[in-house]
Amino acid sequence: MGIYEELELQHQQINGQIDQFVAQLNSESGFDPVEIIQQLEEFSKLLFAHFTLEDRVFSQMIIDQNCVAGRKSQILESMGDIQRVISVFVSLIRRWWMKDGSEIDREQFRAEVLENLDTIHDCLQSEESDIFAYCESCIREVDLEERLGYRTA
Repeated sequence: MGIYEELELQHQQINGQIDQFVAQLNSESGFDPVEIIQQLEEFSKLLFAHFTLEDRVFSQMIIDQNCVAGRKSQILESMGDIQRVISVFVSLIRRWWMKDGSEIDREQFRAEVLENLDTIHDCLQSEESDIFAYCESCIREVDLEERLGYRTA
């Protein structure tokens, strides 16, 4: 599997998980905050793996000689956005994880999780378009994959 295919597959998995969380949180029958927190913890591992791969891709693009200075600053900005999203999401999980299920204000919990999932979704949409635009204009996919160890020369 090439790097673009792997990134696309991860995007589909993340978006599918987000849809599942939204459905659970908006369910007529209610939701179990403790169960959601456990699922969010697993979800954060998927996010971390995805953003780690993208970080490698963006980092490789930045050092590419064909990558113009303006694009480098856009890539760095995207990387910063991703790191902020992950940081906020992890702190959200930690804060709620420390509480006993009975201490959780369900509406506040629901609102915070939905807001964070929406931010993650927006961030994914933004960097997805960025990464493909940057890849096409800065660096050939084959070169990028060889440098990241996806293909051997």
